[in-house]
Amino acid sequence: MNDSPDTHPITDPATRRMAEVAATEFDGASGDGIARAVALGDLTVARIEVHDTTSAPGIVGQRLTEALNAALAAARVGSRATFLSIPGLDPALRAMLAGDADVEVGQGESPVDPTSLDRDFTGTDGEVHVTVAGRTHEVRSVHLPDLSGGTLALVPRAANRALAAAQTGQDGATPLEEKTDDVLAALDEKMSAIESQLDGVEDTLNALARDLGL
Repeated sequence: MNDSPDTHPITDPATRRMAEVAATEFDGASGDGIARAVALGDLTVARIEVHDTTSAPGIVGQRLTEALNAALAAARVGSRATFLSIPGLDPALRAMLAGDADVEVGQGESPVDPTSLDRDFTGTDGEVHVTVAGRTHEVRSVHLPDLSGGTLALVPRAANRALAAAQTGQDGATPLEEKTDDVLAALDEKMSAIESQLDGVEDTLNALARDLGL
């Protein structure tokens, strides 16, 4: 069965609006415009752009740090304001977003030890390292070994890994998007194996039909 979004559309207006906000893009740029970042309403990094590849990687890393913080700050403010305006929003969630209630831990989740957030967390992809503050989720630094297109393409994933670690207080935490991608990749591999097996069964049945003169 194909459980695609078209098969099971979100019917609840509040839930649908929350999903839309989570996918909304928010832009941020460094002060000099060298670097630009796009964050989503779910406070993850979608992509980055660098308009100067002649400067030293350290300088560009600083500009990317500015751009990422600007984009994430815009996402926090924009998504929070939109969430609070959604009619029918769960009262507990509304109170949490408004700052009138503590964050409650969901069923099956472990509470985050506040002391575990009193440090920085680093996310890595290849040789790209992004460091994020545990409590504020502010990007502290972006380390780039070079400014090749392949290296710059690793920045969003490294940033999201750092953000996931800062949000959970656990080094090496996997962002939800990566978990989803891994599950889909495994499912695709299994489906391919099943299709190969079915092809073999079909060949066997065709050969049997020929032998029987059918």
